[in-house]
This record gives sequence, structure tokens and C-alpha cells, in this order.
Amino acid sequence: MGSTSHQPASAPVAAVSAVCGALLLLAATACDGTFFADDVIVAKVGDATLTLAAFEELYASYEAIVTAELGAPGKAGIDSRRRFFLQDWALRQLFEEEGRRLGLVPSDADVRRAERGIRRMFLPGEYQRVLAERNIDGAIAGRRLAEDLAAIKVIAARISVPQVDESEIAAYYEENRQQFERPAEVDVQHMILTSEETAKDIARRLAKGEPFAQLALAYGQPGSLSLGLEGGIYSLAARDLPAPLQAEIAHLRDGEVSAPVPLDEEFHVLRLVARRPAGLYELAEVRTVIATSLGRKRLAQAYATLVVELRQRANPYELYYDRIPLLEERDQKDLEVP
Repeated sequence: MGSTSHQPASAPVAAVSAVCGALLLLAATACDGTFFADDVIVAKVGDATLTLAAFEELYASYEAIVTAELGAPGKAGIDSRRRFFLQDWALRQLFEEEGRRLGLVPSDADVRRAERGIRRMFLPGEYQRVLAERNIDGAIAGRRLAEDLAAIKVIAARISVPQVDESEIAAYYEENRQQFERPAEVDVQHMILTSEETAKDIARRLAKGEPFAQLALAYGQPGSLSLGLEGGIYSLAARDLPAPLQAEIAHLRDGEVSAPVPLDEEFHVLRLVARRPAGLYELAEVRTVIATSLGRKRLAQAYATLVVELRQRANPYELYYDRIPLLEERDQKDLEVP
């Protein structure tokens, strides 16, 4: 009797515990967005509102394009790219609104013209083949192109091409001289041969004065640095050569030909044309690189400033990342092999 008298009391306790546990579990999963209703709002940008259902539909449509832009997701990249897509949608809304404000909405003719320009970058039929290989729907690609064109029009209207003067370039060069150090370089003629016997014969013919470039063209295997170059001369940092070739080049004087060097079941023959010691690139040699780098930094700063301005003007600009359902845990379980 003693033992059975406790059962009626414990049953309600167990039931309450089970209900409480279920509620806690429900609350916990709701916090990561799993049980949000389809009509919950995940973003507000100006006059545009995006519900969870609309987000999922858009993401499903654009997923192939997102994969083409960002690469295939790793095991832990699915949720991060979904959040990226939400942010990207909001950014495109900002540019669309600004385009309307400025009267810069691209026409259908603008989009068709831009698409023809893209197609001309491919061989006939290759553009459609690339889309098919990446599972990108042509209509979706056209819609994304229209969105990109709208953003480009706004950016071109709102951001001027930055001008970088000579004094800035010179100042950057002086303040960052370590960036422009030049490693020791060599000008070489080089060919790869399939057998040691052929390599030795070529070395003898070179020693007698036969033109290196002609012999490389006749006997050099794919990978020979001299192939396709005027005079067969290739310039590179000595440190970029494989170690056995570096060692062989180290004791050659200008004009001398190496003995055949065995490497990866092939034989390499080199002729040292000239050697240049390590030093510093002259400002004139790197001026364009510096000007381009400074210009890009200014463009990036101007773009960031523009985006901040557009966000402030949108009112509201609200993204609810925590309302996007998490998929990584589910997808990783789906990938597990039983």
C-alpha cells in the first residue's frame, strides 16, 4: 500500500514536468527562428517590407546565383550566406529607392543592352551553357542584372572618380618603401626535356652556339618557360624557381648554360641571360600601382559613406537576422552517414 500511495501524487508532477520541458524546448527553438510564422517580417527598408515566406521564396530563386558569387557553402556556411542574402536584399532596396528618387531607374532596353554586352564576352552559345552548368535560370539572371544596373547607375551618379595627385603618390611611396622591395631576379631561357640523353645532347648543341629559343621550340616539353616568348627569355624572382634549379643558377655566369637538372622525372636545361640584385623599385615603375590603390581606397570610402547615408534616409532600415531559421544543424544531420 505504501508504494502505490505515491503513484497518484507523482503522476501530476511528471505531467507538469513534461509540459514545462516541452514549453522550454519550444521557447528555445523559437528563439533561433525555427517556429516563426511565414508572415513574420524579417526586414523593413523604406517602403519595402520582406516577410519570411517572401525571403525563402527569393532565396530559393537566387540560391544558384549566390553559390556562383560566393562559392559552394562549406559545412558551416549555409546560415551565414542566408544572412548575407538578407543584407544584400536590403542594400539593393536602398539603391532602388535612390534610383527612383534620382530618376535613374534602368529601362528594359538598358538591361537588354547590358546583357548583350555580357554575351559578347563569351563564345557563341557559351553564356547559356555557363548558366545551365550553374543551374541559373535565365530569367533570374536577367532580374539580377537589372538590380545590378540600378545600383551601378546610382553609384555612377553619386560617386565621382577620385583624383590622386603626384604629391600623394610620392608621399605614399616614401612612407611605404618596404612594399616596393624587389627580390633578386634572373632572366633565363629554360626548357624541359623527357630524357637525360636528349638533355645532354641539347646542352652540347647549346655549347656550340645553336639558338636556345629554336631548340626549346623544337624539343621543349609543356611547362618550358621559353615557349611562346620572344627570344625565349623569361624574367622571374630567383626564389620562385624550384630549389634544384636555384642551386644550378646560383653558380652560372651571364650567358652560361646549365648541366641537365633532374626534377620530377624530367630534365631541365637553363641558360642564364642576366642577373639583377635585390633592390627597390623606382617610383616610376610603381606609380600606376600606387595611384590605382589609393583611388580604390577612396572609392571604397565614398561607397561606404553613401550606403550609410541611404540607410539613414530609408527610415526604417531594420533587418531581423534572428528571425531567419537556422539550417546548419538540420543540414549537417542530413549529411551524416548512418
